[in-house]
Formats: sequence, C-alpha cells, structure tokens
Amino acid sequence: MRVQSLAELESHLIQIRQGLRDRNTTGCVVQSEPLFRGHADSSWRLETTLERFKPDEQISVSRYNSYLARAKPTVETITNRKWRLSKSMKLSYDALVDEPPSFEFMAYARHHGYPSPLLDWSRSPYVALYFAFSKARKDQDAALFVFIKSPEGVRSGSLQDPQICEVSRLSTTHVRHISQQSRYTICVRNVEGDDWAYCSHELVMQPQNSSQNSLQKIILPRSLRLEILDKLDHMNINGYTLFNTEDGLMESLAFREIEALESRQRGEI
Repeated sequence: MRVQSLAELESHLIQIRQGLRDRNTTGCVVQSEPLFRGHADSSWRLETTLERFKPDEQISVSRYNSYLARAKPTVETITNRKWRLSKSMKLSYDALVDEPPSFEFMAYARHHGYPSPLLDWSRSPYVALYFAFSKARKDQDAALFVFIKSPEGVRSGSLQDPQICEVSRLSTTHVRHISQQSRYTICVRNVEGDDWAYCSHELVMQPQNSSQNSLQKIILPRSLRLEILDKLDHMNINGYTLFNTEDGLMESLAFREIEALESRQRGEI
C-alpha cells in the first residue's frame, strides 16, 4: 500500500495493533508483535546479506554452518571469545520463536559484516522509519515493511513451504541492538527429511493465509523525508542515539543544525 502523509501512516499502524487485539477475543492467545524494517529505496527487495553475497543459490543450513565453522577459529583467536556451533536444524512448530543453529555466533558475525541468513528488524516503527529515510535519496520513495508472525497465535502448513521465523532472543550481542530494539528473522523451508535450507523472505510475499503470516510493504513518498526525520529527532531517535558513535553524533547535528533548521526557517516543516 502507499500512504500520503505521516498521519495516515500512524493511523494505519494503530489499525494493525487494534486488529491484533480484535483477533484475540479471549485474551488467551499468545500473539507475536509487529516487526518493522525500513528501506531507503522502495524498489529494494527483502534480501539477507547471504542472498546478496551468493545470489541465485539456496544455501542449506548445514552448508551455512560449515561457513561459520571455518571462520570461527580465526574469530576466536582474534577476539579471545568462544562460541558453540550446532550441527542440526530443528524448528519448534508449536512456538512463536525459533532459533537457528549457532545463532549467537551467527548474530555476532552478521553484525561485523559476515554474510548471514538473518534479516534485521525493529520492534519500533519509528526506528525503522529512521533507517528508511536517513540515507534516502531525495528523488526516491522509501518503504516500511511490517511483519507479524502468526497473528492468530497459531501456525500450520506444509514443511516444504517457505516460512519466516522470528528470533527474538538476542543472547549476548552488541549494545546497539538494544538501542535499536533489534529483532531477527530467518526464512527457511524443509527440503527433505531433516534437511533444511535458508530461502528468500520474498517468497512469503506471495498470496497466503493471513492467519499464518502477515507481511505488508508500505510505500513512503520521498516528500515526507524532512518531516519524518525532524519528528524522529524530536523523539530522540537519530544517528547518535541509535549507533552511539561520534560519526552518528555528527550526522545528527548536521541534520538538526543545518538541514532541519534551514527548512524550518523556509516554512517547509
């Protein structure tokens, strides 16, 4: 869908949360909460860094584990830290949260640039909006993705069908993930027997049973960039608070003291 204003977007987000409450009429259903991801270019696909690193290949879980295993000794030598790697992939189909094997080391490696099947999201739509617009070009619309796993509190279906699984346990990870309210998802399908493979999140964008997954893409006009970033800065959501670096501080000050200030003086925001 496409929205025309920030007010329209916020109204739609309220409707999403109200819809979840309306589905839980008994108050006993355990529902997953919405997750949000911002794209600076609305034409970008939902792709993991592993998909971009090895396009047109479906990487099995065991094969990816071997990638981690080969990197692990060097990483442990350099960092003086230890991680445990798993040898199998099992998903709990009656649970709302699934953890891929070797998740803690996988999350560490992804954070530092190693190709990964993990796709990062935020619990906060406003954090996701920052990522949608902070690096957006002024001639390109942005996008906000909204994902809800099992909005009815249940899930079923063929094991061979691609499905997105949320990983909400962050274990020991970078403090930045706390500031950004980070969550990860993986998309997997059962190939045969105990053989699992990571696959594209885009496959779940096809028409589906909304009781199993809800995945929306909201197009955000480029004209909203200044208004949204200015509101986020007033909410203390900016490059400094999300990254806690001096580079993030300077980026935040450049927007606040130059771009936003001059736009406000011109009456644009």
